[in-house]
Amino acid sequence: MTIHEATEMVTEIPWWEISLGISNLLLAGVVAWSSWYSSKKDRKVHIADKRMEWVREFRSNMAELMEAMRTMNIIINYDEKDTPFQKGDFEKETKRFYLIGERIGYLFPMDHKKGMELYEQIGKAYKLAEKVDFSEKKGGKALVKMEDKIYNLVDEIQNEQLERIRNLDTKSRLM
Repeated sequence: MTIHEATEMVTEIPWWEISLGISNLLLAGVVAWSSWYSSKKDRKVHIADKRMEWVREFRSNMAELMEAMRTMNIIINYDEKDTPFQKGDFEKETKRFYLIGERIGYLFPMDHKKGMELYEQIGKAYKLAEKVDFSEKKGGKALVKMEDKIYNLVDEIQNEQLERIRNLDTKSRLM
């Protein structure tokens, strides 16, 4: 083999094969990046869905709690002659209120300030309900004030969670 033949062999570079290889590498990079981005977005949507489930459960429990609280207020303020309620209904509603309050307390981690504040307000409302004096119809107004405090806390908690859902927040914990 002569030097001229050896030089010709070296200079014949298959450019189309090199360009095909580079384009395949670029395509693989784009596919990997889009897959990563898509899975990141899917994770955010999944967390938002779980948050929405939590908000629905929270709303359902709070609706039950407020219903029990309003029923207790109605029982306190009814005249004994006109009441559709029987003896013992107030105690049943108070017990139901307590159980729903406990269930709501378990929806929050112990370090969630607003959740623990809500749980404390529910406990205070329960203690007020236990002290109601039917003979003088005392205690009903205090329960109504407590109902307003509870409602405001619930509103703050819901708005906080709904804002996290709108922003697809994944930095804070799921609850």
